[in-house]
Amino acid sequence: MNMMMRRARCKQAEERRAQLLAIALEVFAAKGLDGATVKDLSDAAGVAQGLLYHYFQSKEELLRAVLDQHYFLPELRRIAAADPDRPVAEVLLEIALGFAHVLEQNRRVVQLMLREAPSMPRLRSASNAVAARGCGCWLTSSRHASSRVS
Repeated sequence: MNMMMRRARCKQAEERRAQLLAIALEVFAAKGLDGATVKDLSDAAGVAQGLLYHYFQSKEELLRAVLDQHYFLPELRRIAAADPDRPVAEVLLEIALGFAHVLEQNRRVVQLMLREAPSMPRLRSASNAVAARGCGCWLTSSRHASSRVS
């Protein structure tokens, strides 16, 4: 196989994997890990069930890949690192609107995390970390901003 064909196949495989991840997010958010079957996932993607297993060994591995791809904590941190020299009200409003925007943009991921966290220890700890870091960033920014007011 020549180099051009190999690159084309790799690109096609990456695109298929991305498609499977996007569809899995929708299916898992709607049905949950236990409620979604491999058949549900493959039907939604329009592929044979065996193709899912070519890319992912299990539904759990697919779920982990979905969450890894859509991890949004770095974006929350960026938002929370607002310029401390600006007025308090402006900073807090920017943080609140930024957090709301990120959560809205990632609604299906948040829905999936909330749905699955109680039954999956690893996901529960990841969800708790997102909440703790998000709240921690918010509190740090709020305290810093309020100290400038006092």
